[in-house]
Amino acid sequence: MPIRKLSQDVINKIAAGEVVQRPANAIKELIENSIDAGAKSIKIKTKKGGLEMFSIEDDGCGIAMEDLPLAGVRFATSKLQEYTDLKDIGSFGFRGEALASISHVGHLTITSKPASQQVAYKLSFDGGKANGEAIPSAGKNGTLIQVKDLFHNMNMRQKSYNPNETFAKIADVIRAYSIHYEKLNFSLFRIDKSQTQVRSWNLPDRKTIIEKTFSKEVSSNILTSKLTDEEIGVDGEIFFTSSVYCGKKFILLIFINNRLIESKQIKQIIESIYEDFLPRGSRPWVYINITMPGRNIDVNVHPTKMEVQFLHDERIYDLIKKKMDMFLIPTKTDRTMSVVPTFLSNHETSVIDLNESRDSRRSDPPSLDYQHQMVRNDNTSQKIDSFLANIEEIRSGNNENKPLQQQSTPNKKTPDSPDQKKSLKRKFVTNETINGRAKRKNCNLRSMMLLYDEICGNKDVDFKNLLDTLIFVGFSSSTNIIVQSQENLLSMDFSQLSEDLFYQIIVRDYSNFDVDEFETPIDIPSLLQLSNMPPEKWERLLIALKNMREMLVDYFGIRIDENYNLSGMPKILDNYRPEFNKIYKFFEELEDTNWNEEGKCLKSITKALAKFYSFSNYHRDELEYLREVMENTVFPIFKSHFFMPQLSDDFSEPVKLTSLPALYKVFERC
Repeated sequence: MPIRKLSQDVINKIAAGEVVQRPANAIKELIENSIDAGAKSIKIKTKKGGLEMFSIEDDGCGIAMEDLPLAGVRFATSKLQEYTDLKDIGSFGFRGEALASISHVGHLTITSKPASQQVAYKLSFDGGKANGEAIPSAGKNGTLIQVKDLFHNMNMRQKSYNPNETFAKIADVIRAYSIHYEKLNFSLFRIDKSQTQVRSWNLPDRKTIIEKTFSKEVSSNILTSKLTDEEIGVDGEIFFTSSVYCGKKFILLIFINNRLIESKQIKQIIESIYEDFLPRGSRPWVYINITMPGRNIDVNVHPTKMEVQFLHDERIYDLIKKKMDMFLIPTKTDRTMSVVPTFLSNHETSVIDLNESRDSRRSDPPSLDYQHQMVRNDNTSQKIDSFLANIEEIRSGNNENKPLQQQSTPNKKTPDSPDQKKSLKRKFVTNETINGRAKRKNCNLRSMMLLYDEICGNKDVDFKNLLDTLIFVGFSSSTNIIVQSQENLLSMDFSQLSEDLFYQIIVRDYSNFDVDEFETPIDIPSLLQLSNMPPEKWERLLIALKNMREMLVDYFGIRIDENYNLSGMPKILDNYRPEFNKIYKFFEELEDTNWNEEGKCLKSITKALAKFYSFSNYHRDELEYLREVMENTVFPIFKSHFFMPQLSDDFSEPVKLTSLPALYKVFERC
């Protein structure tokens, strides 16, 4: 292939992808612009981890109306005129790339008002070019920058990011600047969660900011030291945790000449220092602030400005090591551990001396486990619905002479024996022969692998930790289940969750489903008459089903013959069958399927199957059957293999109904 010059559009996108690697990089650049503008308060808002939207509002000097068209153009800046100015550059920005790069990978809108202007002006940018002219707009003194659909033209990068992870990166940046610029007011608001995640307004000092933005455990174990070397003009300070603090994550914040940077060398030095003081698996918290003459530092190393080079680096590294050793060595011999009580305990936070002898601790009286602090962890011991009487039996009078336990206990077979329990388990991921069935087939179909990667990429650690604590209790309605999480009783809407669960199972185990054969095949045209699908679309669907019948039975266990008869549906879970009298709803969902594109076709069929098999189709009369299936089959798989919801943006989080302490207070009054 001959060598050709890249087009300017390609060049701009490549450069933008290097400057704006993730939402946190873009927000860092914009925060630095706000600080350069003399802002006293900076408010950041995000949605979907900044991928769908983020905005930054400050009360700085603003951008004049005549300068707005140049704000989104590459290499246009008010902070640098000559290259030699870099020697003593005092501002953060100097490249003039940030806003332009953002506009190449997102939809950028700037609204700004200097104090000298009567009104604010707004201008939007795409691809480094202004969309028309600036128009008058309502606005306060300062600048509001809003970015939507970040990486909309970089599909693979957009899909590779998890919103929760990108938001965590943003929060880390805001916390770092909150600590360093203690006189400025920062706030980070998460729109999709309606929560303020970081707020450092009107806090008296840096230690208080550390407590509010990180934790009290960090601030209470902070050691401080000055970093001064007059010969090379270095001045600064270091905040670091003592050997008592044992964090799970290594937090290292480095500011050189007020720039947030990353340094592998400093990180390695600090890790080597703490190896002698912290137990294995524990991590420190460190904040370093260094100032030096501008001529001794090169900030023009990387477009993100996260890397710098400076003179006398070895001397500075040695200074950091000496100061930390000086303070950490005395704490090594006097280690204590804070014991934080649960909200159930009446005891105040205490401190245990780790140097105390074992014999002295053995003499302490054993702690008592009070009944109201105990948590039921065996869901087979006693059911909550064993205390609920059957309304129909009460009305008919058949329940009057029975003991309470016999009155309310449902008439069902409990799978107590190992054989019964085994029969209720699904052949989920094993490659062995199960009950005489063939081994699991591994079909590496690219379209389905992409769907599976999409599911795996949406993990939420907090949600997974919650799942691990859940114990199924029962149904409160046809769509809501009651679960126990430690000492709390929660209500969850399982209709949407069940749809997501079946979707994830189908994506993972496609082409491995047995077929549930019907005694009498069902005429599909007759089913379509029951559906809400317009008649003009029936023929297209029937032709597609006939042409795709081999794929449908091979991948999904849907058996259709040449005469448009449905003779079987997949067994997605053993011991569970959907309501087949509503099977017409499955074909309704296939109305707008794109049968010509493999990925869209398979995703549409998977979603239609998942919706049909979900619990939302069940009537209240079948709750007894669902309860047994849920407890023994569905819920164990839900806890062990479920990722975050995929099919709905309005996922409703579990609602707390009550707790053991609250119930004990009620019964104590009786």
